[in-house]
Amino acid sequence: MGIGKKTYSAQEDGRRKWRSIIWIYAVASAVSIALALLYSISTPTTYTAETVLVDENTQTDVLVGLTESRKWFWEKDDWDKGINDIEVYAKQLDSREFAIEMSKTRLPGLGISYLEHVKKNHSHPWWYMREFENDDEEALKQISECIRYRVVAAKQTLTIQVSDPDPVAAARLTDSVSNHLQQFIASKRAILLKERCNYLEKVSNEAKNEFLARQKLYAEYYDSHQNSSTAQETSHLETLRKNKNEAHSTYSAINQQYLREKMQLERSPMPFYTIKRAAVPVSPSNPQYILNILSLLAVALMLTTLGVLYKYIDNSGRKIQFGDVFAPWFVTIGIWSAILAGLYLAADELYPLSDQFYICLSIWLIVFCSSSFMTFNFLPRLVQSVRTRLVTVPFNSLVFNFFFVISVAITPLYLYSILKIVSMFGTEDFVANIRILAVHGNESFGYLSLSYVLNQSLLIMALWRYPRIPLWKLLVVYCMTLMNAFAIMEKGMLFFIIIVTMFVSYEKRLLRMRSIMLSMAVVVVLFFVLNLSRATEESGYAEETTLLDFFVMYVLSPPVAFGTLSQDISLLPGSHTFQAIYKLLNAKGLGNFAIEDSRVQDFVFVPIPTNIYTIFQPFFEDFKYRGIAFFALLYGMFSGWMYRLYQNGNAVGKIIYTYLVFVLALQFYQENLILNLVQFSQFVFLTMLVQQRFIGFNINSKRA
Repeated sequence: MGIGKKTYSAQEDGRRKWRSIIWIYAVASAVSIALALLYSISTPTTYTAETVLVDENTQTDVLVGLTESRKWFWEKDDWDKGINDIEVYAKQLDSREFAIEMSKTRLPGLGISYLEHVKKNHSHPWWYMREFENDDEEALKQISECIRYRVVAAKQTLTIQVSDPDPVAAARLTDSVSNHLQQFIASKRAILLKERCNYLEKVSNEAKNEFLARQKLYAEYYDSHQNSSTAQETSHLETLRKNKNEAHSTYSAINQQYLREKMQLERSPMPFYTIKRAAVPVSPSNPQYILNILSLLAVALMLTTLGVLYKYIDNSGRKIQFGDVFAPWFVTIGIWSAILAGLYLAADELYPLSDQFYICLSIWLIVFCSSSFMTFNFLPRLVQSVRTRLVTVPFNSLVFNFFFVISVAITPLYLYSILKIVSMFGTEDFVANIRILAVHGNESFGYLSLSYVLNQSLLIMALWRYPRIPLWKLLVVYCMTLMNAFAIMEKGMLFFIIIVTMFVSYEKRLLRMRSIMLSMAVVVVLFFVLNLSRATEESGYAEETTLLDFFVMYVLSPPVAFGTLSQDISLLPGSHTFQAIYKLLNAKGLGNFAIEDSRVQDFVFVPIPTNIYTIFQPFFEDFKYRGIAFFALLYGMFSGWMYRLYQNGNAVGKIIYTYLVFVLALQFYQENLILNLVQFSQFVFLTMLVQQRFIGFNINSKRA
């Protein structure tokens, strides 16, 4: 028996390889869970109490001496100015002066000030880099960090949270923050009202003296010319009387305004009302064991997958491939380069970009591009002709035709159901009302709503399969998809139609890049016209908005608007990112999660009004910079995987990657994948179902 290296059969070698892979994943999972537990245990335990305030922005004036029409105007006017704004209230919480005021608060039952409480009971984890010397300045910084807030401008609400190691202290401090803010705003209002009262009193006295002077002139002239009746004297007397009456009207109006302001000062209304008082929290808000474990475990599994792909997948003669112009890394770099160039050219139209945006963009580009590129190159590749890879998209014609008939049946019914509801409100602003129903309506159209996803799937498959399917069938699918776009009056579906059509046409060598650039310019004009049709007469949009304003608002403003966002203070993990999942759990009776509908975001001014915040918005609001890095890794690996399947000619991968091109092309605008996870899952399911070849009626179905 010779001595040498032990050899294994191919089957045994495969088993050993899979056992090694399983062990690698097991070790990576165990290490990540252990690190997450260590991180969680080392994190100080804190409790968070919450209060919700609403702006007292109605009846801001005492209705003294006003006509009925003027009373209605003052009662309906909800535009606060200056200090009378919930967003101004919130900014006081960030000031150092407010932290100093809070530091003097005495904690009932403890007999010490908040400053002393922080220095005595607040601690840092062992990895905290900043030196902690227990001095007053450091304690003030901690006080500011413990107070978090969120403003919802549309609802004029301010949510305040205070975190503390003691749950009772957290609740009491939350009330103290609310009281201090109330007093601060009330005192500022009093100062402003007092200054205005003094000014109006001065103006009122001047108007009174003017009136008395003109009254005296009129009386003296009248007494001295009682027996005169010449035309000149009568005209002069009429002029004096008119001047006297005008002076009286002016004095009366100013005096009424002065009395209103004086009564407002004496009334001293509270700046806001408390609609949710702070309660003593029962469970700690930190550390979040489950969230920490899931986050580190997901990162470990994704990084381990990259390593396994590189080590264990055999790609003989492996060479680095860069893909074509629609590779995920090229799409991402190209989109953001174009946006930054546009922002540079339109620098005078918008506020400067924030450091927050530049940091997030840097993290996103580095992590996304590297992870998608590595995943694409580590996965096994197939060598085939370009024509075979681009043209062949086999699917079951029986299933495709079945869903095609369903689409033709339910899409017009879906549109009819919406038009029937909107027509109840008349034909004026008809198009705008369709959009209002889609965004704010609570109407449920049941299975008819599935036409949206169904037509997306059918359109991509028909585009790839043409000319193997008849032209009339492709045109019908286009019509059905356009019906969906009109039914909800949304630009997203039109974006989808245009982007997937350009992508498939380019990949099939039917369209050049020059034609794509020209088409994009036409798209901007098309959407501008669409927005004009959606505008109401009251909005004044049609008269005031130009094509340049539209381009800046919808294309260039999202990165600038992103700089106004801050991390959300919701205690529900991923309340923005995983909203679709929470909604699904609520609908299935598996939870009762309090989530906000983010179909329409709050408007901010940059300086034009906008409510879109790029793809970074949900990730940053929920998890800040670590969320940007995590989801860039997730997005990158998934898009790299789908792009490899597409390059290999995989039919399902080709359809899904076409959808991803639409998602990646709109990353400057908003997030369209995870926020629509249920819809995307339905899209993938329909795609895979149409690709199944075993479905039939005991006969070999003809391939389309």
